[in-house]
Amino acid sequence: MDYLFYQPDTATGDHALNEDEAAHCARVLRKKPGDLIYITDGKGNLFTARLTQVSLSACRFEVIARNTAPQACPFITVAVSPVKHPDRFEWLIEKCTEAGAHRIVPILCQRTQKSQLRTARLQRVAISAMKQSLRPCLPEIAEPIHFNDWINSAEEGRRYICTATGQEPPEWIGKIAKATKITLVIGPEGDFSEEELEFAASRGFEPISLGPHRLRTETAAVAATLFVSALGALNKPKG
Repeated sequence: MDYLFYQPDTATGDHALNEDEAAHCARVLRKKPGDLIYITDGKGNLFTARLTQVSLSACRFEVIARNTAPQACPFITVAVSPVKHPDRFEWLIEKCTEAGAHRIVPILCQRTQKSQLRTARLQRVAISAMKQSLRPCLPEIAEPIHFNDWINSAEEGRRYICTATGQEPPEWIGKIAKATKITLVIGPEGDFSEEELEFAASRGFEPISLGPHRLRTETAAVAATLFVSALGALNKPKG
């Protein structure tokens, strides 16, 4: 599989690529009727399909096989403060998608410098990253929410807030090895305020450190996601 198309309605019988995907299929990949293509609905389903019609505006296909990818474990939620420059936050969305995040939640903290986000644009970035990494699951990109509101509504599971004063990696790595749900909270440049850290701790969030070096928000989000995703794969039961 060298390319993955995204068609969210495939499972319900819509057997035509949307216009953008059709143009890429015909113009860039130069696919022809009879060629096989691979499609995901973004929900973990991977379809093998045979093209029956190819043009710049319409590519129709018939599904010949369907496979459902095993649920990746752990389920990773990344709650992260938006950064000042939009291109850096788009980079964060792209890389966290590639690294295995299932949900990305922009949280507005006391020191957040930017609160306006184009969620639709971020969703498109996530779709592109999903296809590029040949991943069959599209992460949810939530609307921005204030820090306290999100902390109060966060689901159960292992919940960590990343801060320079948190537990060092050797102290917390062993705790996440068998977790099925992990939430990672990443703050803005300058870290969380003391009030925010205390509030999160009162709601069951454990403060952790990602190591001795000071990381940019986007670097910390990607590093934490990739580490947790890789550790989950390492501890995945064999068989």
